[in-house]
Amino acid sequence: MKQNKSSTTADFTIKAIKSIIIGAIVGAIVCTLLLLIATFVFVKTKSVPTGAVIPLTIALACISSLIAGFTATKISKGKGMIVGSGAALLLGLAMLLLGTVTVNNLITSAIFTKIIAMLCSGAIGGIIGVNKRKS
Repeated sequence: MKQNKSSTTADFTIKAIKSIIIGAIVGAIVCTLLLLIATFVFVKTKSVPTGAVIPLTIALACISSLIAGFTATKISKGKGMIVGSGAALLLGLAMLLLGTVTVNNLITSAIFTKIIAMLCSGAIGGIIGVNKRKS
């Protein structure tokens, strides 16, 4: 029985949305674990280099976005750049919302830099996820 093109597109769209949500959740878990490790290191060394906090959070957010994009694309099995960027965008918006609500942060250029870097990392993770062969 043939499926028409619109039902195939709708099926992939639903699958992509589910994979983006799951990828963002995985990215949030990874980001939480990475932040806990960084906090543990700062506590053990008893020094927090204040100039390194923002670059460190951007780097950890990018690593989390890369993993979120990779995971989302592995689940959706297609459209790596779009799905990976979607997972990273959802993760970035969740971070922005939580940061604004809990700390009353104003939206600054550093936040936009972080979200753009996360989008790029998520897209790269998505491309890697699509091109990685099953072992």
